[in-house]
Amino acid sequence: MPLDKQIMAAITAFISSVTSMFAGLLPPLPALDKVLPAQLSSQHAAPAFNPQQQLIDATNAWRTARGLPALQSSPYLNDKAQEWAREIGNRGHMVHRGAAAAPIGPYSEGGRTFFVGENLAYSTTHISFNTILQDWENSPAHRANLLDPNATHIGVGVYYAPNGSVWLVQNFGIPAA
Repeated sequence: MPLDKQIMAAITAFISSVTSMFAGLLPPLPALDKVLPAQLSSQHAAPAFNPQQQLIDATNAWRTARGLPALQSSPYLNDKAQEWAREIGNRGHMVHRGAAAAPIGPYSEGGRTFFVGENLAYSTTHISFNTILQDWENSPAHRANLLDPNATHIGVGVYYAPNGSVWLVQNFGIPAA
């Protein structure tokens, strides 16, 4: 039996036992299968939280405000960035893919060129993506990646480490022709 039906059955059984204990003291309850699914799906659904997309949107807003075109999100680059964010978060220190503390050039995978630059950041407290973009703007190497006119694609990784720190990776790329 699917988990949602198991939960519904458990809730129904519990309410039935409580109702029978207090028979006559409580007003009748509506059938749960008529009330709960609709309420849970519409009234109690958590808002979607996608930090990767939020950082991509913030980056594109930053670029377009400076006269550059928005970057297209790349599932491949997102996967690579997420893997690297998790890796450096678990290591507990930032290091660029390729060479320590140096921007990487084009990255080939299966004969396709993807990366033209990489930005890394981390924070031990909650920090907005706009604040991170401002920090990157103040760093010449990070700013060069953000302003690269040849970049057409972006991949982002956001990793929340168990200790509460947040690790971010941006990969900028051009797919091979």
